[in-house]
Amino acid sequence: MVFINQNSQQGNYEELLKRLFNEAIQLFKEYPNEERVIIPLFKTLERLFERDEVLSQSEVLKEEIIQIFELINKEITGTKSVNKVRITHIMRILIHIIAEYWCFLSS
Repeated sequence: MVFINQNSQQGNYEELLKRLFNEAIQLFKEYPNEERVIIPLFKTLERLFERDEVLSQSEVLKEEIIQIFELINKEITGTKSVNKVRITHIMRILIHIIAEYWCFLSS
C-alpha cells in the first residue's frame, strides 16, 4: 500500500490501479483453482477495495472491476474451500460498485 501511496503522489494513480487490476485478472486466468495463488490474490484485492482511493476510481476501473467480479464468482461458485468462501466481503463491495455503475447508466 505504501507503493500505491507514493505513486499516487506522482499523478499516475489511475494508470497504476489499472495495471494492478489487469495483473490480478491475468493471475486469475493463469492459475484457476490454485489456492496458493488465488487466496493471496483475494486478500490483496480485499485490501485494495477497502481503500477509499480505489473506490473513488471505480468509474475509471469499471471494466476491470466487472471482470474481477466475474472471475471471483467463477472461483467461488461450487467451491468447498473455506478459504475461498471467506472472500464474500470483496464480492459485496464489487456488487455495490457494479450496482452503482448500472444505476448511473440507467438514469
